[in-house]
Amino acid sequence: MAEYSVTNLATLYDNTFGTDGSLITVRADNVKNSNGDIVATDWKYGEFSFVSSNNIMAGAPVALASDGTISPVTNIPSTNADKWIGIATETVTAGNPCIVTIIGGINTQVTGLLTNTIYYLNYDGTFVNSINTSRPNGTYGVIGRALSTTSILVNKPYETL
Repeated sequence: MAEYSVTNLATLYDNTFGTDGSLITVRADNVKNSNGDIVATDWKYGEFSFVSSNNIMAGAPVALASDGTISPVTNIPSTNADKWIGIATETVTAGNPCIVTIIGGINTQVTGLLTNTIYYLNYDGTFVNSINTSRPNGTYGVIGRALSTTSILVNKPYETL
């Protein structure tokens, strides 16, 4: 697949909305900045496609590795929660592309949420609706606000919703 700069993608997709006013999904594999580094968090809203390095379940928070692949957030052997970029929208096996809802997007694959509740990401990759300071499964930061029992608006860690 072709590689695009963030500037080129912004030019192609900036302010692209559906007829109902919703953001249109943007799929882009291996988006790189001018330094050649994989970029995910510089994009404004929506979804990106990344190659998975592990099996990933729909609704799972995922972390971006330095090689541009994604894997589930886990605390084994140490946490990768500080590298989370969003929530998987589909279940995939290792080596396949996976659509990820990134900051500003709405993921509808999470279950068991309480509507209008802020959710936090624990270091082990689980969602909780209250801050947990214990280790090793303590809270990393805010992941989003539940819009329904199955949808969450993805947000940056430590940002107030």
